[in-house]
Amino acid sequence: MTVSTTTITHQLRALLALTNTEIQVATTRIAQARTEAVRTELGENAENARRRALEIEGAIRAIGAAPDVVRPLLGRLTALGKALAEQVAPLDEALLGDLALEHQLLDRSRYLLALATAAGDDGVKDLAERLVEAHEATVEWLTTVLAEEAIGGPVALRRGPGQWGAGVALRAAAVPANVAMRTIDKVVESVRRAPDTAAAVVEEGQKEAQKVRDEVAGEDVDVDTLPIADYDAKTVTDIVARIKEIDDPSDIRTVVAYEETHRNRSGIVSAAQTRLAGIAQDIVGIEN
Repeated sequence: MTVSTTTITHQLRALLALTNTEIQVATTRIAQARTEAVRTELGENAENARRRALEIEGAIRAIGAAPDVVRPLLGRLTALGKALAEQVAPLDEALLGDLALEHQLLDRSRYLLALATAAGDDGVKDLAERLVEAHEATVEWLTTVLAEEAIGGPVALRRGPGQWGAGVALRAAAVPANVAMRTIDKVVESVRRAPDTAAAVVEEGQKEAQKVRDEVAGEDVDVDTLPIADYDAKTVTDIVARIKEIDDPSDIRTVVAYEETHRNRSGIVSAAQTRLAGIAQDIVGIEN
């Protein structure tokens, strides 16, 4: 292989390992989604990342090299433990970790684009362009969610379920790590099953934690304190229209706290989250 092809192969392998980490993180984050719309978006992100991983593997084979089998699997396993451990860490720290991962993917994708252009490899160039576009969008989304957290929420992702969910899930995650010492085949099978198992544990813990949050929030929010007059008498359409006019993040937070502890209508919660995202994007300079 030429030096250029060797470098391209190295970057493709690095991107494949990072993409497998990205898949694991996205899968785990699904349990933290505040709304069904966010849950669907995260599910689509994970599926898109899986497709990107397959495309990267195909590009490596097209060059005439063999994909690195072990490193991507270890990357997914490491990400599983990291994501589950973050369930008890501040949400902003977890999101900053996710953002750092996406910046690695974006920067390597841009470097790959330059390498492919210089080498005249149109196939890898097209792949790199798609990777850059995808990771730019994810960086923007995560930056918005961080800004939402900074101004007080409600953010697209809820905080994790706490010590109980994390402890059980991390013990489950340790099983495939121990099996890895025996055979690669068993590692492959265990890691493939781990995301679904861990996500289920986290989601169960999330439900229990949410019950506690709802009880506390329900005691603190009174309908008379809401920024929308005659709230209970208004239709969903009326409330959504009023939410679009709210500029104070704390007022949006109050509406969500009341709605989630009473009727919990997804249309209203989603509208509130969308409005807050718009405010957050204005703060960090992202065009809506």
